[in-house]
Amino acid sequence: ADDAAADAAADIADVEGWIWKQGAVLSTAYKKRYAVLRGVQLYYYKDEPDETRTCAPQGVMRCVAARATAADRRMPDAYAFDVDADTGRTFHMAVTSAPERAAWLKALEAVIQARGGGAT
Repeated sequence: ADDAAADAAADIADVEGWIWKQGAVLSTAYKKRYAVLRGVQLYYYKDEPDETRTCAPQGVMRCVAARATAADRRMPDAYAFDVDADTGRTFHMAVTSAPERAAWLKALEAVIQARGGGAT
């Protein structure tokens, strides 16, 4: 059954694009990052990766939950959402339109459900 869930998650279309991600404890400013969702793994980069150059991600998280949230006061015009990682950390993110947020949340929820709701 685990293999079937992994295959189902892999079959869901990957989503990628520019997002704003809030920094960790030392720097809570929002930074623009290029995010790529592959299965339940969300990779984020300083620059958009392409075929001509490879770049290591700034970070990667295994997503276990996602939800829309109210806009942060530092980004009042953005469409915010939170992603919970299997490490217990919640990542605060934002995009510039409601359709973008809806697409990210739909993809995140689909891969999380395909994986049986994430790790516990």
